[in-house]
Amino acid sequence: MKRYIYTEFDGDDSRDVILTEDEILDYYWKYWSSAQWSAGVDPIDITPEDCVEDFCIVHWAEEYEEAV
Repeated sequence: MKRYIYTEFDGDDSRDVILTEDEILDYYWKYWSSAQWSAGVDPIDITPEDCVEDFCIVHWAEEYEEAV
């Protein structure tokens, strides 16, 4: 399963967050899919893959691979 990393900022502090695709969907799917539906996006284009891609764009997340 792919994992993604992004940085959350809180004032002068920041922390890296690593989420799996499933965690992204648990967090973002309901909001994202309803926003797509409300915007008139064709339901065939409302996919989990597009949701993860949009999350990565919005949060500047990148695929994370641990160094071995």
